Amino acid sequence: MNDDIRAFVVRELGLETLSKEEQDEAVSKIGRVLSEKVAIVFLEKLPEEKRETYARVVEGGNQKEIADFLKNNIPDSENVIKETLQKSIEEFKDIRDKLKT
Repeated sequence: MNDDIRAFVVRELGLETLSKEEQDEAVSKIGRVLSEKVAIVFLEKLPEEKRETYARVVEGGNQKEIADFLKNNIPDSENVIKETLQKSIEEFKDIRDKLKT
């Protein structure tokens, strides 16, 4: 997870008061869920004939190749990521708020 996304997650979920180690642990766990949600959204937006290639690129783990593939195959992929993250963070907030009551 890049630093901008990490900072966004920490800020939006109010994790600033936690120690760096606690933030890292929370962001790591949340980051996995966020990554999966983004991957699912991308799969849904990709034409079927590109999905197998996408899976291979993701399995390769090269972040630059993944980003390039997405930019070339999904219009406005950056905004898709931002929208998916924002929606997911709102879902996390709702869960957090329900647990507080």
